[in-house]
Amino acid sequence: MDIEIKEGSVAYIASTAVMPASPVVTAGPFAESDARAEARAASFRQHLEASDDEVRKLISANPRILHGAPAITGTRIPVYMILGLIAEGYSLNRVLKLYHHLTEGQIRAAIRFASVVLEAQSDRKE
Repeated sequence: MDIEIKEGSVAYIASTAVMPASPVVTAGPFAESDARAEARAASFRQHLEASDDEVRKLISANPRILHGAPAITGTRIPVYMILGLIAEGYSLNRVLKLYHHLTEGQIRAAIRFASVVLEAQSDRKE
């Protein structure tokens, strides 16, 4: 489903379609960036392993999608975006209206995943 959003005199097309993963670059100027994305994704996958089954099913970290940032599985919607909306005062229903293709379970899984990551961070500092 495409939605046209007009900003000033420029029209933008926003699509809710799922984008395919980007190929991994093993040489050239982007190889270092891909190595960082793989390390980032591996770190987040460790946190996913410490999460419950529902979170592992609904949240993923792939170095070829969003440079390894955790995202709602099957989308390019990062967990940090959902958390940012909630931090700005968006209700669960408002987030669901904004991202109508997401479910309440996916949003709650993003919050639970963030909780697991923060708990692990605080455990390392003690």
